[in-house]
Amino acid sequence: MVGGDPVTFERVRPVFESFGSPQHLGQFDSGQILKLLSNAMLMAHLRLAYDALELATTLGVELDLAREVLLQGSGGSAAMRTMIKFVELDTIDVRSMLDKDFDHFREVISGMTAGRTIDRLGAEPLDRLATEMLS
Repeated sequence: MVGGDPVTFERVRPVFESFGSPQHLGQFDSGQILKLLSNAMLMAHLRLAYDALELATTLGVELDLAREVLLQGSGGSAAMRTMIKFVELDTIDVRSMLDKDFDHFREVISGMTAGRTIDRLGAEPLDRLATEMLS
């Protein structure tokens, strides 16, 4: 995910292709914005996967079975694949995993959006999402 001048992007494309599949996304900060949004979605999915597994075990479903079925079903995701790596749910400190990323997300977005309409529109939902996910 790369933002910036399209001519410069094309000139350095071979460097990016040496370690990935680069996509030019437009303005200078668009790559960082989409990377942060992608990370925010992963964080939300991680929290949802954790909560689903915790609920399943609370309701008496064996953890390994819940992982297997939820991973193979329509709710399967990269986050669920991450959750199957942990032996027990109580070894996962979801809050500490997410705090750092949300702090970084808030810092970067607030710097990018200061004075823009998105600053007013984006701050409240992001804070609400972070508060709900980290509680």
